[in-house]
Amino acid sequence: QLLSLRHGACYIPKVLAAWRRLSGSYAAVSQADPHACRTTVKAISRRVWGTDEAAFPVAYRHRLERRVRFTLAAAVMGTERADHATLREALGTSWQWLCPILGTSRLLLGRRGPPLLLMAVLRPWDLLPALARHLFAWPAGARLS
Repeated sequence: QLLSLRHGACYIPKVLAAWRRLSGSYAAVSQADPHACRTTVKAISRRVWGTDEAAFPVAYRHRLERRVRFTLAAAVMGTERADHATLREALGTSWQWLCPILGTSRLLLGRRGPPLLLMAVLRPWDLLPALARHLFAWPAGARLS
């Protein structure tokens, strides 16, 4: 992301690469482990809000921050017993009100409840495409014509 912001990027309407998510991959394992995820989130925040702050537009920084907060909060809620201190840290002061609701959503909707609620609040722009992929096997990146 930093490379494209510094040197530019272009859109080519062809599939040049594919990304597969495997359950045992480094990304999947590190996103499922709250401790590893927390370390990554802190590194991203330091980079985006610190040394390379000028490279990232403010709106982009805020959106990325919400995305990494979602990832960490989802990792915490994916564990058997959610660590509430880490969850509060992940949500930050703006989204503290979500803490009690997340536990209830897990009871009512099962393990899919907290990620859906977190996505609706922290990443609303990604909610509809994510639901379409899960409900209708819509391929990632597909657009309406």
